[in-house]
Amino acid sequence: MNAIYTSLSFAFLLFSFGTLPSKDCRPPTVRPLLSFTRNGAEAKEIEASGIEPVGDGTFIVADDRKRDLLLVNSQGSVINSLPMPAELSEYPKWEAMAKDGADYYVIGSHQAERWSHLMRFRVTGRQKQIKVAAGSLREYKLDLGPCKLPNLRIEGLAIRQRQLVVGLREDSERTRICAGDLPQGQNQTISVKPLFALKTPRTQKADWHLSALDYAAGRGYLVLMSTEYGNNEFDGNKVWFVSDRILADKKTVSSPDGFKQIDDAPASCPFQSDMKAEGIAVTSTRGDTISVVIVFDNDNGVTGKPSKLQFANLTFK
Repeated sequence: MNAIYTSLSFAFLLFSFGTLPSKDCRPPTVRPLLSFTRNGAEAKEIEASGIEPVGDGTFIVADDRKRDLLLVNSQGSVINSLPMPAELSEYPKWEAMAKDGADYYVIGSHQAERWSHLMRFRVTGRQKQIKVAAGSLREYKLDLGPCKLPNLRIEGLAIRQRQLVVGLREDSERTRICAGDLPQGQNQTISVKPLFALKTPRTQKADWHLSALDYAAGRGYLVLMSTEYGNNEFDGNKVWFVSDRILADKKTVSSPDGFKQIDDAPASCPFQSDMKAEGIAVTSTRGDTISVVIVFDNDNGVTGKPSKLQFANLTFK
């Protein structure tokens, strides 16, 4: 049965891409795309920008058009909302999520000098009874320090060994990733420093831009990239893998500003050429396979393409 499923998934990918995958990438094995639904109808108003698993078959989803977060099941059905503090703006423009044990983090778009919010919270209950735990909400300040550059946006968030890792989207051939220690005690500021800069070549139509980030424990970073050009047109998505091994290798060169230069990281083949991926979360690892869940924003208000949810297995050379 697994062999049949893999063959069908591979055939589906070839149909989607229109060409055979290139020799320097591996196609992800994907399950069918899922629509977000509410009360049995497609929830076209959702623009999903981040996702994290709860661990009981449900997922917390950030909507970059709404203040409150969503709780959905594995089929994309909205179970309920998770209210965020009313003192936040109605439009914090959530861009990324991360999970550290029982702690969840969600961050808004820190674009140029317009700073949004970085919130930490926990949840309690199961399934339909899940809600934000009383007293668990806390806001942190983010100090980008040497990572702050003109025209950047925060588009990725991950946790690795008590460090908050942020991805910076900018107009550059490299995607820069920075990290800083999670605060202790009453400290409310997280100061980040350069970690690595990933080189990403251009497609035939557009540059690759950072969409999301996650960390596979003991393995390395998943760097999700999307494309966008013209009037909200898309040209595919890819996931690059930056291993702990290459980051720890003393032969890896660092730039004068402190970023380790990653020029040849393995990547998946492009997928879903007509959609824009915005969030990724690791759900499990087994052998060489990293299982993930991905959300696609798609800018429905402009493109007429509602957000989607998809489960996939990734392997890298």
